[in-house]
Order: sequence, then C-alpha cells, then structure tokens
Amino acid sequence: MSSERLRILFVTASCPGGPAFGGLLRTMGIGGLLKNFGEVTVVLVPRKAPDEEAIERARKEFPNLLVMPLSPRGVEGLSDRISHELNPKHINSHGWVLDPDSREKLKGMIDDHDVTWVHSLPTANNTGISHWSKTVLDIDDIQSQFYRSKLE
Repeated sequence: MSSERLRILFVTASCPGGPAFGGLLRTMGIGGLLKNFGEVTVVLVPRKAPDEEAIERARKEFPNLLVMPLSPRGVEGLSDRISHELNPKHINSHGWVLDPDSREKLKGMIDDHDVTWVHSLPTANNTGISHWSKTVLDIDDIQSQFYRSKLE
C-alpha cells in the first residue's frame, strides 16, 4: 500500500463550527477520521449559510473549507410535481438546489480528488449531481425511520 496521503473531498450540510446537534457531531467525527487518511477539503452545502464566526471556527479544524449555499427550489407546474413524486431518476426530492456554477465547480472538485465522502442522501440530492464517481454516500438517517420517529 502506498504511503501517499489521499486527497479527500467531504461534502456536508453541517458546518463543523456551528451549533451542536446530531448531524454536526457526525460531521466532526467523520471529518476527523478522514483527516487520518489524507488532506480533507470540506464543501458545505447548507440551506442557510453559516455566520462568519462559525466558518472561522470550522477553518481551524478544516482549513480547506468552501461554502456553497443552497437555494429553495420551487415546484414548476404539474409535470414537475409528477416527476418529483413518481420519477425514480428525479434526484431533487428535498426542495433545495445548488446553483449551476457551483454544481460544475463541485463536479470538477470530485474529479480532482481521490475520493469523495458525502454526508447524507439529502445533501447529495440537493447538489443536483446524479453521478458521483469514487464516492462514499454516508446515510445516517434512513428516511422511513426518521419519519417514523417524528410521528412517535
């Protein structure tokens, strides 16, 4: 096995310097473990851009950090609603989207790294990227279980 360190891209919606909650704790844990294997670049794709203090705290742990905030995506007519509900290839099922320029930049970053780790299915869907090469999709909440817990 080569002693060369990997170039790892870590895509998450949780800012490592933000307020503590389950997703953040998982982000910090996974991010910390990934640093054992290589140089980690964190790409935040949050619904709401974190404040500057949170970003500065995050950069102390992850100096290579980039923020690409999402925008709400409205449903555009009946055909879009039907696709959203029934088309298994319709990937934006969570209502948020990465702008096209940021999406292309992220695709380039995926190609430039040895491996990509994506924290959660909604995060992957929100980017609008349908094919992720050399990628681990970290599914920590199975949606059916998440909604069952909310109902209880």
